[in-house]
Amino acid sequence: MPERADGWRLQGHPERLPAWLELHAGALWMPSVARRVIRAFPDPGAALASGMGAGPAGLRAPGEAGAGVTGGPARGRGEDLVRRCREIGATVVTAFDGAYPRRLLRLAQAHENVGPPVLLYVRGALPDTPCVAIVGARRADAYGLRMARQLARDLAGAGVCVVSGLARGVDAAAHRGALEAGGFTVAVLGAGMDRTYPPEHEGLAAAVAEQGAVLSEFPLGFRPRKETFPLRNRVIAALASAVVVVEAGERSGSLVTARHALELGVAVGAVPGDVDRALSRGSNALLADGAATVTGSEDVIRMLDERDRERLGERPRSAGGAGAGAEEPPALRGLADPSATAVYRAVTSRPQSVDVLAERTGLTVPAALVALSRLELAGLVERTEAGYARSPWE
Repeated sequence: MPERADGWRLQGHPERLPAWLELHAGALWMPSVARRVIRAFPDPGAALASGMGAGPAGLRAPGEAGAGVTGGPARGRGEDLVRRCREIGATVVTAFDGAYPRRLLRLAQAHENVGPPVLLYVRGALPDTPCVAIVGARRADAYGLRMARQLARDLAGAGVCVVSGLARGVDAAAHRGALEAGGFTVAVLGAGMDRTYPPEHEGLAAAVAEQGAVLSEFPLGFRPRKETFPLRNRVIAALASAVVVVEAGERSGSLVTARHALELGVAVGAVPGDVDRALSRGSNALLADGAATVTGSEDVIRMLDERDRERLGERPRSAGGAGAGAEEPPALRGLADPSATAVYRAVTSRPQSVDVLAERTGLTVPAALVALSRLELAGLVERTEAGYARSPWE
């Protein structure tokens, strides 16, 4: 960000907000444009008064060809945007304010052509705790959903803030897992704060804002575009102390997040997947290239640096089987069935056959089947083509 920042700071200067938002709604949301404008003008009011319009053509410094050309929405829109922020419960923070996430400023070195977002819209509050990004396939299968949800739940229970992109599949499972643990989670949007994408996640976004924050660097009303998601992914990577990929194809956007993380020096891990499945090719390729293998939350904790581990204190239990000493879900206690309890403890997020579960529990196959049926009816396990596994929504 340009050093000439005092006049652009919003903290303590609410009168600057309308001009800021009006400029941002045009082209100031593009960091490369914002840098030029901020260097050229002492404050947003001066930039707007100079004749700069809301369109990219108008955002030129004095003396440049075409300076003062207006375009885009009509002038005076700033006050309307301020009112809209209040209506949706969004606050605004710029890269010059103390509340701005300092980790994002690293993008100035790693991404010179893009850089950090100059302004963020925020619903909720950014937690002051180590963050781990969990990202993956939108069309994840039951295994991917289970792993994302359980990793997030365990990490959030240990005090980690789970960051993801609110997308379908792995992203949504990660947010839900963190919410179920009563922990922190942050969703980074690829559209304007008032355009939740996908639309069916509006309720999820509201829940995330209650237990963390929803962020967007895009103006209000901004529709998601193909090119906005890589921009969002760089923010996810920059916020995180570690990035975990759960199921990703060869051309997955999750690999873009992993690449951004590597460029920033952020640790990258991946959950192993079946070698013959398209959904696993990208994540398995990360493992082949040296990414950390993640089978549970303790693997992720080990990826963090010493300072972050010290901040977290006690470690969570590993993802996977519940284990004899782990807290059991109320639905399982309600069954009051020792066989069902034994089978539930043997079931993991990876599907297993009845024969394997019978052998692991010492039950006969018919007895294991009865226990599995009770667990399935209780919503604790699900039956797949490959066998029985923990339900992703238990």
